[in-house]
Amino acid sequence: MPRPHQEFRCRIDRAGRQHFNFAQRIWLRRSVPMACTRTHSTAVVTLAVNLLTMVLDERDYRAAVGLTCRRAVTLARKFAEDCLLTAPDGSWVMPRDAIEAWIRSRSGGHGGTVPERCRHSRLPQ
Repeated sequence: MPRPHQEFRCRIDRAGRQHFNFAQRIWLRRSVPMACTRTHSTAVVTLAVNLLTMVLDERDYRAAVGLTCRRAVTLARKFAEDCLLTAPDGSWVMPRDAIEAWIRSRSGGHGGTVPERCRHSRLPQ
């Protein structure tokens, strides 16, 4: 059975609004939607939690809205720093396997190299 969302995309329209190829299911604060920003913010950490939640199978933590896992919440700030704050300006794509590799690199004892940054690329305009 194929896994949903083999890659995650963010597209910015002409008005500057961000559009993702997945729905926001987790809100850390009810009034703050997920967004890719250039600095640490609740919006970018919320985006990180949503991405990590879709890749991790665990669900053991209730956010302000939605059910995620403690591991996603714990890793979200570092994931935002390593993977989202470094995303290309404008539209981008991030493969699921890049997120999985990043998570594995943060899990002790699994060997392999720790990626400095997530692999993502700019979407064609």
